[in-house]
Amino acid sequence: MSKTHPCLVKIKNGHNHVVNSAATLKYRDLCPEIRQKFVDLFCHGHNPASALKCHKTNLMIEKGGDYYQAAADGMLMPSYSVVSKLFKKEFSRTYGSISGDGMIENVKILQDYVANKGGKAKFQYTADGEHYFAILCTPMI
Repeated sequence: MSKTHPCLVKIKNGHNHVVNSAATLKYRDLCPEIRQKFVDLFCHGHNPASALKCHKTNLMIEKGGDYYQAAADGMLMPSYSVVSKLFKKEFSRTYGSISGDGMIENVKILQDYVANKGGKAKFQYTADGEHYFAILCTPMI
């Protein structure tokens, strides 16, 4: 031991969790191909819950008797939390921010669009200035 660093560091190459168990598979990162399948489902109008249900059904058909083994792997079957975060990320990339200043700018753009195409749009803060709301009425086609 030295006088400037009066300690002894002992490194053990070990994990603080089980590494040779099937339960650890659920923590693997989502496979890029499966990620793209979810993005495609979102583009076809699915929300996180319906996209996950659709993916589970497709995986059951694809894997047959091996479904439960595949479903335990986070690389092939993500948790709802993972799918929800992916949905929020893709939604904000496509449509902009769903809150804050980014959302306010998007609503103003929408207001200009509605004004030019017909219809009504109103964007306003509440009386206390803490919250905001938007009302959109599009013309009948």
